[in-house]
Amino acid sequence: MFLENCPHCGNPAEMFFKIPIYGAGGCEIKCNMCGARVNDFNFSEHHVNEETHALSTPVTIAAITGCIERAVERWNRRVS
Repeated sequence: MFLENCPHCGNPAEMFFKIPIYGAGGCEIKCNMCGARVNDFNFSEHHVNEETHALSTPVTIAAITGCIERAVERWNRRVS
């Protein structure tokens, strides 16, 4: 998976991750020069324990991979 340069200024972009603590986690691709960005925050699903009503956000390898693929696809689509 190849990450294209920024569609606006041509500089390299970086990917950042938000680990789910109290909400949905996800990833974001951002150009540090001009601030252009795309994100995908469908990193994990919320599950509620019926007995304790506690909220949990399990993270799986499939969820991380899907998040990265969707974000890179969106970013690269803006370039072409």
